Amino acid sequence: MKKLLQTLAILPIWFLSASIIEVNSFEQIQIPAEKNLLVILDIDNTLMHLKQDLGSDQWFYHRWKELENQGMTNEQALRKVAFEFNGIQTLSPSKIVEDPILDFVESLRKKKIPFMGLTIRSFELALRTHQQLNDCGIIFDSRFFDPQPLFLDKKSLLFCYDGVIFTNGGNKGRAFDLWKSHFNLTFDHVIVIDDKKAHLESLQKTIVELGAKFTGYRYGFLDEHVRNFCPKRAQEQFHLIEPLIEGKLHSCETAKGE
Repeated sequence: MKKLLQTLAILPIWFLSASIIEVNSFEQIQIPAEKNLLVILDIDNTLMHLKQDLGSDQWFYHRWKELENQGMTNEQALRKVAFEFNGIQTLSPSKIVEDPILDFVESLRKKKIPFMGLTIRSFELALRTHQQLNDCGIIFDSRFFDPQPLFLDKKSLLFCYDGVIFTNGGNKGRAFDLWKSHFNLTFDHVIVIDDKKAHLESLQKTIVELGAKFTGYRYGFLDEHVRNFCPKRAQEQFHLIEPLIEGKLHSCETAKGE
């Protein structure tokens, strides 16, 4: 017992008031009956995903690394893959990850529990993202938050619109901190659902340092699907639409030069 207390004493404060739980379905997620509670939902591979490998969350990270291996800097690779990702998203239909998500979201709405989206997508995809979510039957309730488009940080293009924060590839913990500070909001407990443990850990540290309780759910419904990602198949699919995307990029660059 003494050794246990000594161990707890040297752990960081945020570790003692936070936890990350593995789940494979939204039916396993528990939302307590508490006041001043916020639920944060990741989007890609958590709420929805594309019907093909190309443009998927796993494709995004694979392509990012591939461009770096080709000699691009991290930032250059991010900009290019983001542009490609955006183009693919505008051409591709999405589907909901699993049906219980709709019941989960509706339950939050009925209980008047604030919930929001937090994604590494760029601000250019804000309208398309809401369209994709709506097509899946998911509508964020903007009664709790300012629905107007707003850049929280113009340098990093951190953006929020209608209940969703778009980090433009940036750190989710930092994004939440800036959003919360801008609107002067406080929460006693924040629950985060995300398929990426790294995103949960960044939010965990930020939220608990801000003085709130954190509960993270590492959502693994699509884990096998992600493991079965085939870069070769995605590349074949990319070749079919790459001319459309590159043509759009060329048009944008020409317009900027005029």
